[in-house]
Amino acid sequence: MEAILAANPTLARSAAVWAAWDQPALGALQAIVAAGRDKEGIVITGIDANPQARDEIAKGGDFEASMAQDFKGIGAATADAVARVLGGETLKQRIIYVPTKLVTVANAKE
Repeated sequence: MEAILAANPTLARSAAVWAAWDQPALGALQAIVAAGRDKEGIVITGIDANPQARDEIAKGGDFEASMAQDFKGIGAATADAVARVLGGETLKQRIIYVPTKLVTVANAKE
């Protein structure tokens, strides 16, 4: 993130950061703050909605959202699919969706 900010001194080329999980999103936030660019409205999003991310999201700053995965639901869906296959069933779909929850400033403290 530091290199991206240095190479793009204006908002037009670095308006948003998507991180595959919250730790890199938090690192991007640290770099943005350290560069004094936290008032430019650079949107940061992550995945997992861990406690540190929720705290930052709740502040209403650049870290705007994270997706909270349902790890218990993922485990239950996996166990169910395995049990069905072991029971002789052929699964009709290869992808099983488990709902997620978008965490924003409105619900970060829930």
